[in-house]
Amino acid sequence: MSFIINPAESGDGKAVPNTGLNQAVLVSIVDFGTQESKDYGEKRQVYLNFALTSQSHVFDEEKGAEPFHCGKVFTMSLHEKSSLTAALTGMLRGNIPKGPFDMGSLLGKNFTLNLVEVTKDDKKYINIGSFSPLMPQAEPVEMETNSFSFNDYKQEDFDKLHDWQKEKISKGPEYKKATETPF
Repeated sequence: MSFIINPAESGDGKAVPNTGLNQAVLVSIVDFGTQESKDYGEKRQVYLNFALTSQSHVFDEEKGAEPFHCGKVFTMSLHEKSSLTAALTGMLRGNIPKGPFDMGSLLGKNFTLNLVEVTKDDKKYINIGSFSPLMPQAEPVEMETNSFSFNDYKQEDFDKLHDWQKEKISKGPEYKKATETPF
């Protein structure tokens, strides 16, 4: 007798990862540039994307099973009350360096994410509830990483992004400045 458990599904029928503590690798850091927020005005944003190491799903039959990904957009601020500072505090056990911080130093590192279920408009979403260092008993996993930053703009890095990310980035002034043709 087989006992098969399928990943949960969201309200729109898409597979979502299971909630709870999950080992994950920070596989992508994307500088969204300055974005308009209806509540906070214009703010520079960064997107952190994590691949879960123990949960996968067949999203495309040709590719086979792939890890679930969970991401979060943050205002690019290290103010003591910012959500980015809270996330980094969890990931780094409170050891955030003073002064400028290179987010790229976290790329490829393993962490523990607490995934929580949120329902909005009859759709189920899985959000990152909190960030922690990798659990001591867990073995780190290596995965391919990528990043995009306006601090070191490269068109080939931009070209590797998902279409939704390119669309969001292209609306910001940093993208317009980086891609304008000099006379």
